[in-house]
Formats: sequence, C-alpha cells, structure tokens
Amino acid sequence: MTYMATLAELVAARELRKIALPRLGRHEYEERFIFGLPEFFAWLQTTAREATPFYAGQAAVKYQIHDFLKQYITGKPLTSPRMFRTMRPVKDDIYELKTADVRIFGWFYRKDVFIAVKGDLFCNVKFDESLYEAHRIECLRVRGIINLDEPKFVAGALNSDVLSNV
Repeated sequence: MTYMATLAELVAARELRKIALPRLGRHEYEERFIFGLPEFFAWLQTTAREATPFYAGQAAVKYQIHDFLKQYITGKPLTSPRMFRTMRPVKDDIYELKTADVRIFGWFYRKDVFIAVKGDLFCNVKFDESLYEAHRIECLRVRGIINLDEPKFVAGALNSDVLSNV
C-alpha cells in the first residue's frame, strides 16, 4: 500500500505553499484556499510582479492578482467564464483562473481548494495558443505524480461542485 500525503504534509515538506493574504478586513475570512507549487510562487514573485498590463487603463498586474486572490479566498462570487473556466477536454478537470492579464492553471483538490501549477500572462497565451495545451498537460503531469491523498481532484465537476457561492 502506498502512503499518500495530506495537504498539510505537502506544505510542511515545502512541496506546496498556501497563498495567504497579509490583511483581511474585519468581517472577511478565509473561505477558500489556493495552494501552489514552488515554481508557481517563483512565477508570482518575478514575472507576474514585474508584468505590465496588456491594455492601457487596466490595473497593474500585481494588483489584479491581489484583488482576484482576495475575492477568491474570501469566498466572494466568481463569474464563469470571465474569472474561471474548465479547460478542454473538460473530462480532465483542469481549470484556468483569470484576471485581465493573468492566467493561473491547476485543479480543484476539494471544493474551494485549488492547486496552482502554472501561471502565465494573457499576452503570452493569446499570441501562442499552444501554451494553453502545454499548461494543461503540465497540470495533468503534476497531478499524476504528486503524492496527495486520493481522490486527487474533483472529477466531473460543475462550477458549484468546485466553488461555493458561484
């Protein structure tokens, strides 16, 4: 029998990191969670932090990310497909979380618990659409090898199966 780790054990082993916002409002609480691979966090802290918006007049990319994460983590409604969508083929249950300029690829481990594998910028995936497929395949590869309790993802899910308050 193969031992599978819990999220807490993967965080303790630094195979995953939890995204935590430094300050929530007085009546705001963590209602959803995002965990990411170390490579995803490196992307957040470098490429994403330094990126500029594709369209003039958009908020700075780092603020788009912060606002999206706050909305997600505090359980506020997300609109589909504008803010998240299931990638095709749908049977793979790989998701894309979105802002105007940012794309985050991963899957829902449990309802309201997202595992982020890859991040990219809208301008990259828009001009090289093969990146969508590459990111989806990388998510499947990671999900296949990550030492995580089964089931490793919410299968055959509707939006309401993976997110509260949609």
